[in-house]
Amino acid sequence: LVLLLTALITVTGWLSVGALIERGDKLQAIADVATQTMELRIRRLVYERQYDAESATTMNATLDKVDANVKKARSMVVSLESQKWLEEAQQSATEYRKTFNDMTKAIATREASRSLMGDAADRAVAEIDKIEAALLQGDNILQFNDTVVVSKLIQQARYQVRGYTYSGKAEFEKNANAGIDQALVGINTLAGSIPSTYLAGLQAATAGLKAYQAAVGQYRDAQAASKDALATMTKEG
Repeated sequence: LVLLLTALITVTGWLSVGALIERGDKLQAIADVATQTMELRIRRLVYERQYDAESATTMNATLDKVDANVKKARSMVVSLESQKWLEEAQQSATEYRKTFNDMTKAIATREASRSLMGDAADRAVAEIDKIEAALLQGDNILQFNDTVVVSKLIQQARYQVRGYTYSGKAEFEKNANAGIDQALVGINTLAGSIPSTYLAGLQAATAGLKAYQAAVGQYRDAQAASKDALATMTKEG
């Protein structure tokens, strides 16, 4: 009988210890979810400041950890309250990932538009430079001066566009587009004052400036999309 009682006490002790360990594991799993959620917010702030591939990779890795920890915790807890909290955490993480992906795509489009702008403006400048060089060999200084005016208008347009894209301020977009429009008007005016042999070059320059303006629009839309996504993520936490 004494041996039986001893055995029962031992088993009861082990069960109590096991239950305590199991409870500790559940609490730790939930705590891990909370910790990773906080880490996610920190990583989002880092990405917001740096906007680079490394911080984006870290952000995705943190999202993966949140998903894994939530899945682990949900398999361990049984209380309805804890399950509800974990389900909400999972839904939030899913929405966070979707919004983050939207933002990274928008930023990639925005950065690609910078290259498009540069290439398009360079094409316009190259065409006007060729016309300017050819007219310099002639004896009509007025035609040459008119071409120089157009060159300056394109330079001014590029200055306004850079001011807009470097600042990211929407209110500067108006000046950027106005600068391009003025350069386009300058090319049209130039077409009436120089020989028609230069018409193909002027048309190519016009095409370059229109592509330049289209790229500015692409930048604007991508910038707005990235800001909207960031605002959503900030609201989500």
